Amino acid sequence: MLKEGQPSAFDIIYKRYYPQLYRAAWQQLGCHEYAEEMAQEVLVQLYQKRTAIGSTEHLSGYLFTLLRNRMVDLYRQQKRKQNLDLKLRQKQSIVTPPAELALESKQLAQDIEQTISRLPEKCRVVFRLSREQNLSNQEIADKMNLSVSTVEKHIAKALKKLREVVELRS
Repeated sequence: MLKEGQPSAFDIIYKRYYPQLYRAAWQQLGCHEYAEEMAQEVLVQLYQKRTAIGSTEHLSGYLFTLLRNRMVDLYRQQKRKQNLDLKLRQKQSIVTPPAELALESKQLAQDIEQTISRLPEKCRVVFRLSREQNLSNQEIADKMNLSVSTVEKHIAKALKKLREVVELRS
């Protein structure tokens, strides 16, 4: 009846095998939408190839073989897509447009300068002497008449504020 294209034969097959195909696909894929799609595609493929099918004694085996092949195809497609996505992300991270990098660098430099300018005066002076003039903590302490531990605390405070700015941008 199926080979002859009788709708009642397909209805019987659909009602009998769809739940089994769906369940098997869902167990493998864990996704309702994919499982539905797979089960339906298998039954559509059966209908499309109905004239070429030999014996229908092992219809169940034939349908589950079609389902397995569809799932293998899906896994291959997803794997290719994942590989392409990974390669694209790698290329994007490697090849960032110079204009974009320049803009990000300029904005970061502005944020850093604003943060430094908002520091308390002694902290700001200590930090600038350390980072801009490359003075050692001892040299800064001698120059500003501070203890080395006070200089270290000012630098630590400034670095903490700068880290906060950088973390906010990430």
